[in-house]
Amino acid sequence: MAILVKTLATLMNYKSSKASLEEISALARQGSGSACRSVFGGFVEWIAESESNKEIKSHGFQIKDENFWEDFNICLLIVSDKKKDKGSTDGMKLSRETSEFLKVKKLN
Repeated sequence: MAILVKTLATLMNYKSSKASLEEISALARQGSGSACRSVFGGFVEWIAESESNKEIKSHGFQIKDENFWEDFNICLLIVSDKKKDKGSTDGMKLSRETSEFLKVKKLN
């Protein structure tokens, strides 16, 4: 979803300032949650939509660019190709409800 939205923005000559990338990220979020982070490179925070200010849409915010960790490597090991018992959305809902690490403060 992120690449689709970025491609359409490029075709429409949308400027690539940091603010416009956040707008593109908010558009990508409408199609997929994780897409809002994929618009940027590097380390990205997912900003939740503001309940008190509907002008602030859910979007990604780049904290560090893709060159920050020059010697960072990732190794991926697939241990099973079977379908998960619980989908990602349900899994995150359960995590939010039960994890002490994911307690969210409501904005006033």
